[in-house]
Amino acid sequence: MSGNRNDYSSPAEWLSMVRQDGAWLNQQSYLESSTESDISELRDQAIRWIGEGETLGFWEIYRHEVEPVVAEVWEIADLTLAKLKIQTVGMLSIEWIEQHAKLGDHDSKESAKEDQSGLNYFAPMKILQELLSEKWFDEVSTDKKRFTVAWRHQLMEDLMASDCRDEVAKAWANKDLRLQVKGHVMGALTKAGVFKKDKFLPIARIYCGTHENSMDPKTLSNYMGKWNKTHYGDWIIDYVKKE
Repeated sequence: MSGNRNDYSSPAEWLSMVRQDGAWLNQQSYLESSTESDISELRDQAIRWIGEGETLGFWEIYRHEVEPVVAEVWEIADLTLAKLKIQTVGMLSIEWIEQHAKLGDHDSKESAKEDQSGLNYFAPMKILQELLSEKWFDEVSTDKKRFTVAWRHQLMEDLMASDCRDEVAKAWANKDLRLQVKGHVMGALTKAGVFKKDKFLPIARIYCGTHENSMDPKTLSNYMGKWNKTHYGDWIIDYVKKE
């Protein structure tokens, strides 16, 4: 992987590559072969990798959401991508542990406290803003002067201030549903006429950076087609039409 930020279109693209990189894949393999008795030590090791600086602070603020943390620290000048990669492998390790491992009573109680503290509206807003700010958007936009990055950021900010925000936040709280949320947003924007193409699969291919009808664009396209199963899909269409 390149150590130059300019080689990546966004923090999200860099994070996607980290998830496919040998450093994380090796760590993931080690985690998968670990036993329950190893979990506490592995968790402590991951925290040491994250360190005591801004990354750890945002990690706690976003309640262990990797994507918004990377987006927040991306522009820190003295944080090299090599160091951020180590920190990110630490965050991904904790994410894996929390998803797959049986935690002790203390961690379970702490997780329960977090669950009771309310929905996280900021994390989905931040990631959806990042999603719509990537270069694929301009490739399919019908009006670059109207649908600027500022417009897209305001769209997501207004969505997460609307009466649809609970629906988005509840879905986002389930990591397995996040791609669906992204697909619903992209599908609604397609139907609203924000994108040149009126079919979902071509847009999904552009987003995924492929000309093939492989599993990733097909899955995303399927979610895009289900935009009308959500209230926030209708909200997005009304938002675009009312302007």
